Amino acid sequence: MAISLNRTQLKEIKNALKDLNLDDKKKQKLLWRLAKYGVIPAVKRHVKEQVNVSGGKFTNRKTKRKKSMLAKMPKLLAIKNLPEKEAVKLYFRGRYKSTASKEISAGVIAGIQQDGATIRQSKSQFKAVKDKTGKSQKELNQGEITKQQIKRLRDLNFEIPGTKKKAPKKWLQNHLTRAHAGLIIRIMKSGKPLKHGEKMPAGAASWAIELPSRVFLGISDIDFSKALARELNRINFG
Repeated sequence: MAISLNRTQLKEIKNALKDLNLDDKKKQKLLWRLAKYGVIPAVKRHVKEQVNVSGGKFTNRKTKRKKSMLAKMPKLLAIKNLPEKEAVKLYFRGRYKSTASKEISAGVIAGIQQDGATIRQSKSQFKAVKDKTGKSQKELNQGEITKQQIKRLRDLNFEIPGTKKKAPKKWLQNHLTRAHAGLIIRIMKSGKPLKHGEKMPAGAASWAIELPSRVFLGISDIDFSKALARELNRINFG
């Protein structure tokens, strides 16, 4: 994915270059410096402050993760001179390790975050995902129930099947896997508890993941005007 200036910014720089007597080398240097000292710092600032180009806050994650979003993306930005087109190209280099088994171009990831997307995840893909320990989601789901799940089930007053007795912590640890507990919690939270003798649903074969747009790539018109004025002043003295 390449980053482009908007129409207002393109018009401003074209007018500035038209009014100045700069040779081709200086024009190219000006464009490079605008990318290096104008656009890239703006992108870094957006990520640091977790705001869009317009200044609005990023859409929050649906999970409880606190870590800043897109933190690694600005580090992958690079500039390429295109003197034959009197332009420079600002792009993402390298590849990004996704939750899938393969790596994806960093530019593709940036584009998805910038524009938003709907990604369909299948059950088989989900089970193949590896966590930091190297275990697949399938292996994790077959593992022990978590402390958070035990607390949630206790808060929901989950009863031992066939009785009216609230399930104690030890019973939950001995009888439920992580996946089973997660499914029970989802059902109980939906307000539709299972009837006596009813089988647990198998779950959806696939589901859609909505990724909101977080417009972090680019520079505001005000910041661009400041960067252009600064670089024009510098290039006239060097």
